Amino acid sequence: MISINAKSTHHVGQQTAFMGFFKFFFLRLLHCALEDKQCLAPATFNIVEDLCKQRSRKEVQKKKKNSLQQIFDIKLKKKRKMFGSASSNPKGGLDVNLGFGKNVGDAASNAGAGAYAAGNTGGGPTTTGVFLEANKNNHGLTLEHSKTDKFGSNLTSSAHANLLKNDTHQLKANAFHSRTHLDNGFKFDCVGGGLGYNHVNGHGAALTGSRIPQLDMNSLNITGKANLWTSPNRSTTLDLTGGATKHFGGPFDGQTNKNFGLGLNTKF
Repeated sequence: MISINAKSTHHVGQQTAFMGFFKFFFLRLLHCALEDKQCLAPATFNIVEDLCKQRSRKEVQKKKKNSLQQIFDIKLKKKRKMFGSASSNPKGGLDVNLGFGKNVGDAASNAGAGAYAAGNTGGGPTTTGVFLEANKNNHGLTLEHSKTDKFGSNLTSSAHANLLKNDTHQLKANAFHSRTHLDNGFKFDCVGGGLGYNHVNGHGAALTGSRIPQLDMNSLNITGKANLWTSPNRSTTLDLTGGATKHFGGPFDGQTNKNFGLGLNTKF
C-alpha cells in the first residue's frame, strides 16, 4: 500500500511538473507573439493568434450581452412610471393631472393600464379614473372609466388609426362612444369621431363631430394650438389655443361657443 501511494505521488509529481512546463512554454509563446510576431514560426503564431481572436470574440459577446441587459433593465424601468401635467386655466387656477401607469411590450406593439386623478388648484370637483389601452403600429384602442365628484360617472371606449406619420407631421383619425350617468339619474350617450393633426414643433389642430341621441343634438367642434415657446427638454410649453363649437338641434340648437387662451403647460 505504501509503494502504491509512493508511485501515485511520483506520477502526480511528474504530471504537475509537465503541466507547469507546458504552462510556462505556452505563456512564453503568447508573450512572444504579442511582442514580436517574427520570433515564432508562421504555423505556431497562427495557432496563438486564433486563440487570441477566440478570446476577443468571447469578450465582445459578453460585452454585448451586458449592454443588452442594461438596455432591457432601462426599458423595464420606463414601462412602469408616474406621470403628470399642469396647465393654466383661463378661468383661474391650474388644471393638474397625476397618474400611475404600467406598460408591457415595445414601441411597435404594447398594452398598458393605469389610474389617475385630475382637478383644479382653484377648487371644484375632482375626477378620478382608470384606463386600459392597447397599441400596434400607431393604431390603438382605449377603455376608460371616470367619476367626477357631485356630477356623475363616465365610461368611454375609443379607437384611433394612424393615417400619416413622418419626422414632421402626424395625422390620426379617431372614433369614440361614451356613456354618462349623472348623479341625478339622467343617462345619455355620446358618439363621435374626427381627425387630429400634430406638427413636430408643437402646433396642432382637431376637427370632431359628435351626437347625443337622447337630446337629438349634433355638435361640430374645431380646435387649434400654436406653440410659442418650448423648453430645451420639451417638457414645458407656452401655447396659444382657440376653438369653436357649433350645436345643431337639441336644447342648444344654433348656439356657437368660442374660446381662446394662452396657456403654460408642463409635463412630469
